[in-house]
Amino acid sequence: MLKNTRDKRGISGVVVTILLILLALVAILIIWQVIKPLIQGTAEKVSAECITIDLEILSASYDSTLGDLSVEVKRNPGIGDIKGIRILLNDASETIWTSDNLDEGELANELGLETFDANTGSLTTDPTQVQVAALIESGEGTLSPCSPVVHSVTVTT
Repeated sequence: MLKNTRDKRGISGVVVTILLILLALVAILIIWQVIKPLIQGTAEKVSAECITIDLEILSASYDSTLGDLSVEVKRNPGIGDIKGIRILLNDASETIWTSDNLDEGELANELGLETFDANTGSLTTDPTQVQVAALIESGEGTLSPCSPVVHSVTVTT
């Protein structure tokens, strides 16, 4: 009639282990439901073309008196269909001017070289760097920018 307390401890240990495993699985499923849309949204934005398109800024100059910007861009070897170029001017803390140039010119071809000239109007601060990003056509037919390349800007007055 004496019950063995040792057997009850073993059973409760197994039950606790199973409950912990189930709790961990439920937590993983809940976290996955939150993370999955973030991963899918990012993956759709990343294109193989962006990985293979390689742009290089050879020079960038800005005339602060006239507001004229000149950016010389070279396309290095790499496949991909460029539909345009996005140019961004930054000062020390933020983007101060953006322009989409939908005429990619010679950059449509590998090893192409193109100079983009634009008038920025009157900027409140002089730019310190220029960014250039290739624009590619996404699956929805809209233009999406690839990661930009950065170069310092020579400012003249």
